[in-house]
Amino acid sequence: MTEHPTAPLNHLTSALVKIMGVPEVTHELECLTCSARSGQNKELEPTRGWARRHSAGIPSHTTYREIVHRYWQASLLK
Repeated sequence: MTEHPTAPLNHLTSALVKIMGVPEVTHELECLTCSARSGQNKELEPTRGWARRHSAGIPSHTTYREIVHRYWQASLLK
């Protein structure tokens, strides 16, 4: 993961707020053998189904990483 430089705040601060109109959380699974991904879904079970089908099609692919997406927006406060 690449770190991004942080600009000086100059006595300003920010607040993180949820972004309206997007799911609170989405789930995704990534195969650690080939980096294939399930795609994002609001429910975990469809992503697990993808992993089962992926492993059934390629039996040596058995290890997955769960990626949980949460959406936030930074707002500057004075």
